Amino acid sequence: ALVADSEISHCVTCIRPNHVTSTLAAGCSDGTLRVFDGKWRKRGNKEVAKVKSHLGGVVSVDISEDGNLICTTGYSARSSFSSAGGAQVSYAFPDQHVLIYDVRYLGRG
Repeated sequence: ALVADSEISHCVTCIRPNHVTSTLAAGCSDGTLRVFDGKWRKRGNKEVAKVKSHLGGVVSVDISEDGNLICTTGYSARSSFSSAGGAQVSYAFPDQHVLIYDVRYLGRG
């Protein structure tokens, strides 16, 4: 498994490695962006940052060549409505924004 954490293993929707910095960015269906330091491979990947990104889930993630910037796209909100049969049907609205994070400042409060 890429990441042994059971909390993340069921929600990853996209991943992007950066081979220069040994960083791995994972976008999740719960709307979080998680950043892992791949240099910790012998002891499992170490999560170095977790940020709430898109409320409805992250669809795509990319890392700049130098590893300093991470961009995400996703869904802005989840909503639900009652179908004709009375069941709740959930759906998400596409977010019109690309969010850009500077890795050098993530996890510093």
